Amino acid sequence: VASWMLHLTPPHNLEAEEELRERLMAILDLLYKVLWLYPAYILSFIVNDKWYHDIAKFAVTLHQQERLTSSVSSNQSGPAESLYSVVLVTVFFVQAVFTSFLPLIGKPLYYLNLSLLYGYYCFDYKWVLAGWSLEQRINFFEINWSYFMGFGGPFTLLSMCFPKLIGAGLMAVMFPLCVLVALRTDVNQVVSSTLPLGRLPVFRFAASQATTLIQLLLGT
Repeated sequence: VASWMLHLTPPHNLEAEEELRERLMAILDLLYKVLWLYPAYILSFIVNDKWYHDIAKFAVTLHQQERLTSSVSSNQSGPAESLYSVVLVTVFFVQAVFTSFLPLIGKPLYYLNLSLLYGYYCFDYKWVLAGWSLEQRINFFEINWSYFMGFGGPFTLLSMCFPKLIGAGLMAVMFPLCVLVALRTDVNQVVSSTLPLGRLPVFRFAASQATTLIQLLLGT
């Protein structure tokens, strides 16, 4: 396609043609990602989220955690809260991606944000099955952010050692294992033995943007 478009342009020197070819290839690559690759990734993310929830629910039942299983049927999040939770996590991920483009501090910030996000996401299934509201989950996470960042850190580092799409695939494979580990972890006992560092409003910006986005989508 790039070669065909080059023939439609007036003749240039080799250097100009090569520069134009690179620009056309960059545009085609962007269109391929925007129109096909990223939509497929988002769709797989939604499907995986349903599978991860089923895995977490089955694990809770398998290990006969009575306090959790008794709340599975009666304390599930409503559709509005579930929608807000998905949008919140998505906005936070986009926020992390944008920080990665900052000079010098971009990559470290990207790593820290993803570590926090993965740490939260691994435990979110446990908290949902335990009947916690979204506000309770965010409050507990932001108070004990250092523990969850440490929990998600190794997983994040491993996924960042590969190209983005390969790293995303690796994350999809390993994430259920992390969810199972989170389900078997007594968080209250662990965080009580860690040094308190104070609350970090991790989701403040993402929450405000998620609220605005949902209002725009619903026309309210």
